[in-house]
Amino acid sequence: MGIIQEVWNNDDKSLGGMMSTIREKFLENPDENYRRCYVTNLKILAFDAMAAIMLGALCLGLSAVYDDLEDDAKKSEDLTDVILADAFGLLYKSFNYAKLDFFWWDSIFSPTIDWNPFTVSSAINVIEQVAAVASGDRNVFSAMAQSFGIARQNKPIFRYLAQQT
Repeated sequence: MGIIQEVWNNDDKSLGGMMSTIREKFLENPDENYRRCYVTNLKILAFDAMAAIMLGALCLGLSAVYDDLEDDAKKSEDLTDVILADAFGLLYKSFNYAKLDFFWWDSIFSPTIDWNPFTVSSAINVIEQVAAVASGDRNVFSAMAQSFGIARQNKPIFRYLAQQT
């Protein structure tokens, strides 16, 4: 916080004035240890920023490829296309849901927002899916894919099985 205050308290509030203050106070500081620590911290910050950009680009690319594979699997009659889309979907979803490691407040505070216990929500979902199958609104495979988490990960395979029956 002290670095920000020193830069902000400079008389020249322009970007050039702030950069010159950073250069004078930190990069041209007579204390070699202070200078070395500051440069090391800038390198770490630059590395972290590049890693975040690269991971974001990777996730965006995985999303585009997964969408294409899932669309192809919906239209395809070939089991290999469906298995490829399913395997790639598992990779993409694992990578995408890992963001809760960084946004920990979502994983901590979201259970307090949903007032229904997990077992009640799961039981209600299963009952709704059984009723949909009994009324003919849904087939068995799509009901299974909507009822259980492990099956939800493998929706392309269940969609293929539903088309084959």
